[in-house]
Amino acid sequence: MGILYLTFDGLTDPLGQSQVLPYLKALAAQNYQITIISCEKPGKFKTGQATILSIVNKAGIRWIPVPYSNRIPLLSGYLNTLRMRRKAFQTARAGSFSLVHCRSYLSALIGLRLKHKLGLKFVFDMRGFWADERIDGGIWRKTNLLHRLAYAFFKKKEKLFFSEADHIVSLTEAGKKEIARIMTGLPCAPVTVIPCCADLDHFNPSSIEPQKKEKLKNQLGLLPEDLVLTYLGSLGTWYKTKEMLLFFKTMLHSFPQTKFLILTPDSPDAVYALATQTRVDPSRLIIRSASRNDVPLYLSITTLSVFFIQPCYSKIASSPTKFAELLGMGIPVITNSGVGDMQALVEITGAGLCLKAFTAADYEKAVSHIPKLLELNKTTLRTAALNYFSLPIGVSRYEAIYRSLL
Repeated sequence: MGILYLTFDGLTDPLGQSQVLPYLKALAAQNYQITIISCEKPGKFKTGQATILSIVNKAGIRWIPVPYSNRIPLLSGYLNTLRMRRKAFQTARAGSFSLVHCRSYLSALIGLRLKHKLGLKFVFDMRGFWADERIDGGIWRKTNLLHRLAYAFFKKKEKLFFSEADHIVSLTEAGKKEIARIMTGLPCAPVTVIPCCADLDHFNPSSIEPQKKEKLKNQLGLLPEDLVLTYLGSLGTWYKTKEMLLFFKTMLHSFPQTKFLILTPDSPDAVYALATQTRVDPSRLIIRSASRNDVPLYLSITTLSVFFIQPCYSKIASSPTKFAELLGMGIPVITNSGVGDMQALVEITGAGLCLKAFTAADYEKAVSHIPKLLELNKTTLRTAALNYFSLPIGVSRYEAIYRSLL
């Protein structure tokens, strides 16, 4: 049962390693013959190729990387898609495939053609409302004619993906409801909700050696009485760094022994500039870049976590991976509503609290709840992660989709 998996997220990217490979390794172990075609950034491909080859070879997965370029906006995306399409058709014609699994919209353009031309079953793993994300994130501007045309093109294609796919995967229940609204009165493929899951064996507090925790605390200059507020992940387009700093500033009034640990691959310069703007003492910030292997160690010294995301239309389909990872480590979260299913999930899991707005009053109210958050049982939070976001749950849902189509 050959599965052709198409993704423009490279396997040598952190996202590919956390949100593509773990699922496909588990599915390959269930005797699905999987071939991955991925778009790889040259720098990351050069440094990560050997590692990924070792992983896929051990799993029995065939990997076909194609080069990625982003030098010229829109044109580069078009050329990337052409390269991927050419390789996908060559591979599909030369092999024995029953199904094409497409991660997001650019891959779906190719998957729909493979369905029409070669009769492959087509799974549209949408990830989010991609064209709207580009507008909401300021990547495309409606004042730009080319951007307007691109947006209109993909919104038209979106309805085709929804109607002609053999199955759709949404990250959120809110996204599934929006698909139903968009397709009112039109034929639509069945939709399965699979949130971003986490490898909870990797994000497991019991696997962290106490000596390593103490060593890390000493390296970071943390005192025994310090609380550690942590943000995990990239900064920029969707994440409200300024608002997180303002929340931290409010928290310091009641918990002056707090340090703000920011684990990000991004340059710290922008954070320090915002700290100056918001009058946050930079000496209270600890900004580090950590490999995936080291992230659980850093999280093991975390008291609670914060992440604020821009609550816009496209974000109703978002499922932050960091939520599953933090919950797996037994860490309470302070986040905001208006993003995917976060409000409902925080309430169901009892994992923390959701702000409804980013005002001084909201920050103060959240800070007043911190004593209760600190009393939350870490084992209870981890159990919630295992019940909702464990990798086997996500894999079983994908496997059910494959089984229904093959």
